[in-house]
Amino acid sequence: MPIYYGKFYSCMQCEFILHETYAKLSRKLYHPIHPHMLTLLGGYDGVVDFLVDNCSVCSWLCKVGFFYECGKEGCDFQLHVQCATISEPLVNGGHMHPLFLTSKPGEQRRICSICKDFNYCRTNETFNCLECDFSLCFECVSLPQKVRYKHDKHMLNLSYGEETSTMTYWCEVCERKLDPKERFYTCDENCCVSLHIICLLGWDLYMKPASSWIFYGKKVDVLPNNQHMSRPICSFCKNRCPYKTFLIRLGFRFCSTRCLSRN
Repeated sequence: MPIYYGKFYSCMQCEFILHETYAKLSRKLYHPIHPHMLTLLGGYDGVVDFLVDNCSVCSWLCKVGFFYECGKEGCDFQLHVQCATISEPLVNGGHMHPLFLTSKPGEQRRICSICKDFNYCRTNETFNCLECDFSLCFECVSLPQKVRYKHDKHMLNLSYGEETSTMTYWCEVCERKLDPKERFYTCDENCCVSLHIICLLGWDLYMKPASSWIFYGKKVDVLPNNQHMSRPICSFCKNRCPYKTFLIRLGFRFCSTRCLSRN
């Protein structure tokens, strides 16, 4: 993830940079949703496999950056650091009460109150409110609360929507309407700047440019989407690739892992 604000560590001999929070990660930890000790492994220098190297909690690739892995023989549980460092009680800006991991083994997963979807998370665990029916999935919890947009001098905050809102919001990037009852990023400094999460962060949230991984036995390269005067055309949807990165596999270009997998 980009470093928007705060302190960070930077190597004086190369471009290796760490957020202060992640520079102080515990070498070993227990996570509430897994019974075994997890060990922190450094940045992965090889080529990861999209089908097996995903985070065991959410759907994102986890071995491109730092990740935690279970050391017990025969257990393939692994977490990328964003999910591993989420703790309870969780105090979230989108809800007035603290949230807890209260799901029981075998219990059917509660529907996330924000995205109302459970197709992407790989676990039934959600952060639940003990005082009402509010729940958050790991994907929604791991989204950054504050981000920067190149056309606004202020930080944008993650809005979790208002059920009773009647205001009309427009996305600055795609120029389409935003549903005020859903989550999106907005400026709280009276700039009237609002963006869809995907339009600002992209479909593949944790895809670092210049990384690569394997998809069905073939290498996929992640390239920054700023190398040419015009954006490349996706081989699947036939539209200009709108995000900060695009993918190349066997010479074909794709907007995202969504277009790649559908192709």
